[in-house]
Amino acid sequence: QDSIVRLQALAREPERFLTIVREWYGAAPGGATPGAAPADPTGLLDQVLTLAMRPFLARCAQSLLPQLDLRAWTTPHCPLCGGEAEFAAITSAADRLLLCSRCTGAWPYDPIACPYCRNNNRARITSFESRDGRYRLYGCDSCRRYLKAFDGRRSTRGALLAVDTIATLPLDAAAIQRGYKS
Repeated sequence: QDSIVRLQALAREPERFLTIVREWYGAAPGGATPGAAPADPTGLLDQVLTLAMRPFLARCAQSLLPQLDLRAWTTPHCPLCGGEAEFAAITSAADRLLLCSRCTGAWPYDPIACPYCRNNNRARITSFESRDGRYRLYGCDSCRRYLKAFDGRRSTRGALLAVDTIATLPLDAAAIQRGYKS
């Protein structure tokens, strides 16, 4: 409740709000996850800013990413906004595209390597699929983080970030039970 009251008060201070938005966006040097202002221990402000900025950033990604030559891009962070991968899509050719947590943009990345610590030792990557085979989860035994993926090899549609993140909640539970964190 206290966080909501602080957010409402912040909305009445446009200069301060603009500064906080700049800090939030700038808090991702090299692609680290955007962080809310230090006065937001609950992370509520971070969630609000992510949801508020996503439509604008998604439109930017939709317009700008097709113009970029990403053949040499091997970084696990979004080439457009520096965001961290939130989800992945496996193409019909078995390539993996990472989907940005900020702008929802997609870019190719090593199909096995962990996008958080770059571990590419297959023996240190745990992978399992959902019961219907539509989704996969990749858990890194080095950093203990996991990434969920839509497996397009078994589907006629592409990944839908808003739908697929909800549809894969059972995979989140399975990953957490195994000691991984998102």
